[in-house]
Amino acid sequence: TNTQLILKGKRSRFILQAIEDIEILEYKDDDLKELNINFNLFNNIVSILKDFSDTNNPSIALNGIFFGNGNNAVATNTRVLIQVSMDDVALQEDFIFPKFGINILKTISSKAKIFINNRNIVFKDFNNIVSISLLNAKFPAYQRVIKDSDEFIYTIVLNSDALEELRSALNSISKVSRNIEIIFSCNGLVVKILDSTVGAKITINTKIPSLTKEVSVRLDADGILKSIKNLDKVFIFIDDDKMPIKLLSNRITTVLMQLTLY
Repeated sequence: TNTQLILKGKRSRFILQAIEDIEILEYKDDDLKELNINFNLFNNIVSILKDFSDTNNPSIALNGIFFGNGNNAVATNTRVLIQVSMDDVALQEDFIFPKFGINILKTISSKAKIFINNRNIVFKDFNNIVSISLLNAKFPAYQRVIKDSDEFIYTIVLNSDALEELRSALNSISKVSRNIEIIFSCNGLVVKILDSTVGAKITINTKIPSLTKEVSVRLDADGILKSIKNLDKVFIFIDDDKMPIKLLSNRITTVLMQLTLY
């Protein structure tokens, strides 16, 4: 019928109601500006950041990935903030790509060009056009929580072997509790659960010559695990007084808030 789609089987019938007043996204070609970023780079950055945008946050801006400030892409769930710096890219516009658009990217050709106006981001490839509504919100001033590396007291370097052991330890220990403490010393690190009733801990032997005393951080296991999952070398910057810590690996900067437990 004009308003229903009816599917009939031998013993069953399904009725699907038509949707009225579908909003068609309209734009004019002269309203669009081409972005100075290729699709593959855009898609890769979204893949890195997708786990850190927060779909449940009442702040609409945090429900997506921010692109702007020249060559940066940023996402945060308020516990972890991650920034990717894009080489040889100078974005003309700041915008927030919505998390609901991530799955749509899988349907778009890698040869697509990317355009933008103040409402939509548009992907064009020959005769195919995909338009996604941008989030109409202002992203918070995230730069204020990213300190310069030389402002921290301690610098720790973990290579690929140590990171692989740390990932394995976090995977095991997070099955018991997500609240963990990592204790760094010149001889390695210890990952343990912040629960006095459980004595689980894992020791990782690796030389950290930059340390002359033990330094500890309290973190969410899932947050640190996602932050290091694809890294092969990382610089970790730590302050005293349970301040946020910073991870630096190539073009990726991550800030992790420490847990405050009473």
